[in-house]
Amino acid sequence: MKSFLTTILVSASLFTFGQTTWKSIDDIPKKWILVERDSLGYLIYDPCNGGTPIITIDNGYVTIYWQLDGPSKLVINKFTRLTGNKSFYINASDEGGNMEFSAVLKNDKEKLALWTFGDFKWVMTPYENKVEFRQVNNPCPTEMKPEKQFLPVEF
Repeated sequence: MKSFLTTILVSASLFTFGQTTWKSIDDIPKKWILVERDSLGYLIYDPCNGGTPIITIDNGYVTIYWQLDGPSKLVINKFTRLTGNKSFYINASDEGGNMEFSAVLKNDKEKLALWTFGDFKWVMTPYENKVEFRQVNNPCPTEMKPEKQFLPVEF
């Protein structure tokens, strides 16, 4: 997973995330958490095995915290503002090569952005919005239970 190329292009209504513009990388939310969707709507899911995926952008690094695998920490090589400071591009790298990520605001009311990289499409929200979503936990008290099945990404 660490050696694939990825694209992070974040387009977002900055007003929704408390900004009027993103003049620099310091103005964007630093921590994003994966949001799943079921028949009742969006939720934060704590899986039986591993943790809920998170992406952080801080101190010159982009870090992907996978559900099961260890984190992938990449050095940010380039930050570019796009479309009147309402979107941006980040190119980052690790020992496996360059990676690019993209995220586009899809639902400003629920503060949801679609992040795409490699074969992944993750609907995410800034971590501070986590409490605004249903929390579903699969604790696995004695044995592995089947994980909850979610609806596909709608964006």
